[in-house]
Amino acid sequence: MIRTSRTKVHVVRYKDCASLILRYINPATGKQVRRSAQTDDRELAKQRAWDWEQELNAEHDPFVDEYPGGSGCVYFIELKTPGFVRLVKIGYTESSVAGRLEICRTMCGNATLLVAIPGTRLKEKRIHKHFDECRLYRADGERPSEVFVLTNKLWNCIKSLQGKHKPWDDSVFDDA
Repeated sequence: MIRTSRTKVHVVRYKDCASLILRYINPATGKQVRRSAQTDDRELAKQRAWDWEQELNAEHDPFVDEYPGGSGCVYFIELKTPGFVRLVKIGYTESSVAGRLEICRTMCGNATLLVAIPGTRLKEKRIHKHFDECRLYRADGERPSEVFVLTNKLWNCIKSLQGKHKPWDDSVFDDA
């Protein structure tokens, strides 16, 4: 997967600040931009940094352009919903990921592509099965949806696929 530059938000502590600080380098100006994380809890600050990072990269996401259609891919899209539960749609498409992202934005108002990987419908089904314990079911209660609660296990997989942590071996989901 070819990756292009994305804005990365970092969490830092300044001696004279009670709260942790979020900061990044503006790629257009080269200047540092920062704001308070409004907490001294490092884990919560990391989550706020990630959320800000998603906002900054949302206007033009090179990962969306990476899969314009014509070859299959499995995508992970975060669905921003009111409340504290974070949800992720794991789907497959042979058409453009940008189109799927727009559909998700129409359905829930705000959605962010987390990562997309080359794959098949079978790979998508294997990923669904792997994360079955955090899967949501449709209103009829019988058919599973493609929406999952963002658990630590799922989050670690996504971060790994984004290249941020120990590599996740997605080949276990490949066609045999």
